[in-house]
Amino acid sequence: MDYNLITLSFDSTDIPEYSQGKEVKYSENLKKNESWRFFTGSKESIKSIADSVGFKFVKDGDEFAHPSGIIILTKHGRVSRYLSGVLFDKKDFKLALLEASDGVIGNSSISDKVLLYCYGFDPIGRKYALKALNVIKLGGVLTLLLIGVFMFFMWFKKKGGTSK
Repeated sequence: MDYNLITLSFDSTDIPEYSQGKEVKYSENLKKNESWRFFTGSKESIKSIADSVGFKFVKDGDEFAHPSGIIILTKHGRVSRYLSGVLFDKKDFKLALLEASDGVIGNSSISDKVLLYCYGFDPIGRKYALKALNVIKLGGVLTLLLIGVFMFFMWFKKKGGTSK
């Protein structure tokens, strides 16, 4: 499995059966290798977990006031990235997961590493944005490599032609 998705209810009055019902409902839409777990807990446990990842919420009548988003953790449980909102761009989600796992999710390829080099998280826009300078650097390196390969072949072609 590439990642685990976990939802924790802030309402300490929620019972485990409520979480199990949500798990069954949302699991129908997941692929076989995906997992979405739902948890409830005591007031102290919920507060402790929320505080450990910097998530703030307040009870407002029967509801809770809180920011919407997803918190991406590393495999060691440290916060890697916050993605705001309720809908996430596939590219942003994938890059956040790659960033959190140091490029080891699934079959990490060279293309994933190039993508992470070319894109960086923009905290103001709250999404991944193209890093123009890194793209220019990468283009320059590729150009130099291509010129080097071209010159190498031309040198051998010329050298091979004069020996006859």
